[in-house]
Amino acid sequence: ALPALGLGVAVKCSDGAARAAEVVTATVVTRLIGRTDDPVFERFLRPEIRDWNGVVVGGLRSSAGWADGLSARPERDAAGSLLQVDAGGTSG
Repeated sequence: ALPALGLGVAVKCSDGAARAAEVVTATVVTRLIGRTDDPVFERFLRPEIRDWNGVVVGGLRSSAGWADGLSARPERDAAGSLLQVDAGGTSG
């Protein structure tokens, strides 16, 4: 929840794995609070995948551009209600 913005965030990934949902949630939250370049969030935005020996064998990151429609200043309608923004960046 982001009470200062009057928003909540819910994410569901169709594969059911938590690791992709965690990256998506971190991407959405950092966009909404305007801290996409803050190094504090790096481990959530780009987590490393390690093997059983602790060796880095890969990593995760969100696809470029999918969250471009999100901003720290969500759009509101004439009544002041927040407009919903989907992962494609369109509001409605």
